[in-house]
Amino acid sequence: MLAFLLLAAGIVTTGYFYYRNHERHHRAEVERQLSAVADLKVGELVQWRKERLENGDVFFKNPSFAALVRRLFEKPADEDAQRQLLDWLGKYPTHYDYDQIRLMDAQGVSRMTVPAGRPPVSSVVSRRIPEVLRSGQVTLLDFYRNEHDQRINLAVMVPILDEQGGNQPLGVLVLRVDPGTYLYPFIKRWPTPSLTAETLLVRREGNETVFLNELRFQTNTAMNLRVPLDSTTMPAVQAALGRDGIMEGIDYRGVSVVAALRTVPDSPWALVTRMDTAEVYAPMREQLWLVVILIGALLLGTGACVGLVWRQQSIRFYRERAETDNRTRRFATVVKDSNDAITIQDFEGRITAWNRGAELMYGYSEAEALAVNIERLTTPDKVAEQEDFIRRLIAGEAITSFETQRVTKDGRVLDVWMTVTKLMDDAGNPIGLASTERDITARKQAEEKLKGIETLLQTAVDAMPVGLWILDAEGKIVTSSTAAQRIWTGVHYVGVDQLGEYKGWRIDSGKLIEPHEWAGARALEKGETSIEEEVEIECFDGTHKIILDSAVPLRKSDGSIGGAITINQDITERRRAEKDLRRFATVVKDSNDAITIQDFEGRITAWNRGAELMYGYSEAEALAVNIERLTSPGKVAEQKDFIRRLVAGEAVNSFETQRVTKDGRVLDVWMTVTKLMDDAGNPIGLASTERDITARKQAEVALHQSGLTLQEKNAELERFLYTASHDLKSPVVTVRTFLGYLEQDMAKADAVRIEKDLRFIRTAADKMARLLDELLQISRIGRVVCPPVRVTLRTLVDETLSTVAGRIAERGVKVIVGEQDVTLYGDQLRLAEIWQNLVENACKFMGDQKEPRIDLGVEVREAEMVFFVRDNGIGIDPHYHAKVFSLFEKLDSKAEGTGLGLAIVKRIVELYRGKLWVESPGQGQGACFYFTLPGAEDRSQET
Repeated sequence: MLAFLLLAAGIVTTGYFYYRNHERHHRAEVERQLSAVADLKVGELVQWRKERLENGDVFFKNPSFAALVRRLFEKPADEDAQRQLLDWLGKYPTHYDYDQIRLMDAQGVSRMTVPAGRPPVSSVVSRRIPEVLRSGQVTLLDFYRNEHDQRINLAVMVPILDEQGGNQPLGVLVLRVDPGTYLYPFIKRWPTPSLTAETLLVRREGNETVFLNELRFQTNTAMNLRVPLDSTTMPAVQAALGRDGIMEGIDYRGVSVVAALRTVPDSPWALVTRMDTAEVYAPMREQLWLVVILIGALLLGTGACVGLVWRQQSIRFYRERAETDNRTRRFATVVKDSNDAITIQDFEGRITAWNRGAELMYGYSEAEALAVNIERLTTPDKVAEQEDFIRRLIAGEAITSFETQRVTKDGRVLDVWMTVTKLMDDAGNPIGLASTERDITARKQAEEKLKGIETLLQTAVDAMPVGLWILDAEGKIVTSSTAAQRIWTGVHYVGVDQLGEYKGWRIDSGKLIEPHEWAGARALEKGETSIEEEVEIECFDGTHKIILDSAVPLRKSDGSIGGAITINQDITERRRAEKDLRRFATVVKDSNDAITIQDFEGRITAWNRGAELMYGYSEAEALAVNIERLTSPGKVAEQKDFIRRLVAGEAVNSFETQRVTKDGRVLDVWMTVTKLMDDAGNPIGLASTERDITARKQAEVALHQSGLTLQEKNAELERFLYTASHDLKSPVVTVRTFLGYLEQDMAKADAVRIEKDLRFIRTAADKMARLLDELLQISRIGRVVCPPVRVTLRTLVDETLSTVAGRIAERGVKVIVGEQDVTLYGDQLRLAEIWQNLVENACKFMGDQKEPRIDLGVEVREAEMVFFVRDNGIGIDPHYHAKVFSLFEKLDSKAEGTGLGLAIVKRIVELYRGKLWVESPGQGQGACFYFTLPGAEDRSQET
């Protein structure tokens, strides 16, 4: 009896410590997960606050911006100042998640709001204006509630100082942030599936802890839910009091939770990542039952063995058989009622015992099982395994437990964990075996599903445009993603001490990074978390790139560092584009690419934040639709074709296509595709990384158009220089020649010839002056403009006819003006020059027409207004229709004028994005000049 008690105590103690050790490791893993999520979110919050302050630095102590503000405050009606300020401020609501930008003077009066029509400014902002002006620093105004619309906001407050006035305060620029756009969704997001996990953002206000974000299990909590600081069992209160680390407490629902507490540096915020204790320990319940069942079985077996020995020593031989029968019957009852399948068979496979658990598991009744061989339950591919382990068992080899497969009566194949006991006769000879068999099919299916998810995640990581590196506990690089190898053009699997093979320099200081100064090395050696350190690297092929280097330590259950993850993001092209295109020195992070996963039927199974921002669909909306919803009609066949090629095994990596957003916009997209495979190597779907290149495509078209325009302008400049030099040379030669004659005639005192010489010189000088005046007039078109006004066609025509009335009367021209009138919007002086030059040109080339006539008017062609000036003069040969608009072009060299009139008209028409052309059947048949002015049409009159 003492031996049994000792063995039982040993079994129970061993089971207890095993369970407690497993529980401790599981709890440590959960705490590590909560800590990792908390550290990552704190890093993101620190970066988010830094970016908001950097946005404010763009305007802080900016003399150009301050000058515009001073102009607006001094002259509120200054339209140019308003327009330029709108150019400055109009981009921010679109690109930086600000829902309102407000410019306020030093007295708190709003002078400009973008966009307009929003509720009045909060009194919280108004009260902070004097403090911000006194501090002279960019300030991030923490969470507050706007009493006008009851919405919660944050704000970046930028003091505007007048440097020309000795840094006198002009006012404050308020960049209002709607946390519901990015901050709240980011805080709410949890990286793994969980029923209760949640992130809380809190701050301390007096003797209370204030919840700053909306909670998962309670609505309308932001800035409303407050808890006294004496509720020290609540993790949120402990976080607000400045505690860091892991604790177990009661949350706002009164539920027991495990939580990781962090303070957010340089802010009044504290962050809590928590999970219900019930969810934490849920996986342990099944383990506990398994341990209890195992201990019970061992206790029963041990008790039976000890009882057998005791009885053998206590009673005579004639009672041993009867007592053994009793023990056998009792053991048979235990075996029969066990949930596990317990069977006995001889070495030929004949089943001699079959319990209730075996009936439930395999579907055979005891009578049916005793009539068949064990091979009936063995899958075809496991028959040889069955025969081999029986041979080894007979040979004396120790075989206790192993995994195999069984076939049920209805044909289902089960994964089984089998524990085997060899049976001996009284002489010690093996006579058969007893097996305890447990159905582990569900567990195996869960393991397979987990492997598929790991494969899917690894594929998605490789499809990401950022590089991923993993270092083990010794600091050696053990894993790198495809993007990481692409960024560095290779990979060297070395330890921390050899990281000098990876060359990089700090962007801010230009200092060479030593091996132990890399972010990954610091994460491993010091436990530091580094976020987006900007580094210039030298790739293994000798090229240089700029990357963002981030790293986070991986901690074991005991808190020690077991490795590190490093992420590299190649921002070379982004930095190059920023250097060329941006006019201010704020670093703007690239928006996340859209990353999606879909099966070959187009059903979307994964949808990231970048896809939400790019296409406008939330994750829930996207998972409910087919990918064809995002495919433009002209690309549906292309979509099906590339999926067919992908399934067929063809390499399809990256290509350009088009997508349709939720609001109907068509985007040009660069798509990188990764085919996803199952464990058997069969294609099951695809992961795509999609980047919006619409702006780039538009820029390429604009660049091409600019090149064509530049070629045209260069050709025109060459013609201009040639013609100008030729036409200016003629009067210069005349002046030079008659100056020589003048010298001779003055020596002879010939007054008549002197007067004649001076007349020729004066005529040549006047011609040169007219030519230079018209050249100056052409150069001013588009550069010197009067404020635009609304003017009717009738007004412009009347002004023109008044200006050229002398020439019209001199030639006796009859002018007919059409009845249709339209309103134009533009520089009235330049617009009038179009009709003036065309009417003068028509009068000049009437020839010997006996009834000269000019028609002026407007007509509509294909929804476009076309203006015309028609005459019945000498006409123009069709061969010269394009030539007449060139600089200094005169079809009749003896005609008066410089040949610049039609060139001036063409330049003004092009200024208003219009077209100018002439139609004439030929000489003697008149001509009609047509032109359009889309840039001058007054759209405000349309209904």
